[in-house]
Amino acid sequence: MGWAVLFGTAVGAAGAYPTALSAGAAGLRAQGVAAGIVVPAMAGSVMVTVRCMAGGPARAACAFVLAGTLRVLVVAAMTAVAWKLMGPPPAVMLLWVCVFYVAMLAGEAVWLTRALKQTAPASPARASGIRGRDDAC
Repeated sequence: MGWAVLFGTAVGAAGAYPTALSAGAAGLRAQGVAAGIVVPAMAGSVMVTVRCMAGGPARAACAFVLAGTLRVLVVAAMTAVAWKLMGPPPAVMLLWVCVFYVAMLAGEAVWLTRALKQTAPASPARASGIRGRDDAC
């Protein structure tokens, strides 16, 4: 989850000043609402993936895809509810929902890739010393 939060925080911090300049306080509020929507959805997705990690790399990868499908639906529903209840500028909020989502998805993908590389068993070809197409160096 650290990678996802790191990417999301960096993007949010980098975009706060341009958002304040272009949309003012309402834009910053919309950015905060977007973060409040995407961060919990991503956290739930990461928790599901981490829990499935004990079942092996294949199970973790499937959990990532399935949780991602549910996550898109949850983020879309939460965005619609926030827009109806709070009324932030829709263009700014939708932009930031997309930006936070993509940034945190990239962070989650980096985390999952690193975790799967660490837990993946060595291939029989590598154990026997045979170089395959994946061993370019």
